[in-house]
Amino acid sequence: MLDLEFMRLAFAAGVPVACVSKLPAVAQGSEAERVVVCLDARMGEVYFGAFQREAASSGKGQWSIVHPPQLCVPSAVPQLDGGGWLGAGSGFAVHAPTLAERYSGCLRETQAELRPRASDIAELAVEMVRAGFTVAAEDAAPVYIRDRVALTIDERRALKAARGAPAEHS
Repeated sequence: MLDLEFMRLAFAAGVPVACVSKLPAVAQGSEAERVVVCLDARMGEVYFGAFQREAASSGKGQWSIVHPPQLCVPSAVPQLDGGGWLGAGSGFAVHAPTLAERYSGCLRETQAELRPRASDIAELAVEMVRAGFTVAAEDAAPVYIRDRVALTIDERRALKAARGAPAEHS
């Protein structure tokens, strides 16, 4: 994996690293001021985060966290304050009806095709380095919002039943 190679290079060179999450990277790529990011997490869930850009005299400005990154079922994503939000990420394609209903009156548009891009990650990393938010390469570790990667057979059946799909037989 490319990230591991960068970690090895940073470790060998003795330079610190900035750990950037996918959710704010999607927000960065949107160029909007208020962004709610929902990435499809499979298993009937989304990785969710909401971010607002702070005013800056020059450049794009820094992001503040309105709702921290979390794992949610689409019908229970946190509510947003006010309107003018951009809905970004694959969750808005996979769970469009549920998220549209949940955020009725809050979203000005959705861009389900937005994905984290290397250039957006790099921009955020530069700002983190400037602000001193780095760690030694040997201390860097991924942050996992979900500690399970699959549903049990019974959980898959229950999810399909809740969606109105026919149950699978074993």
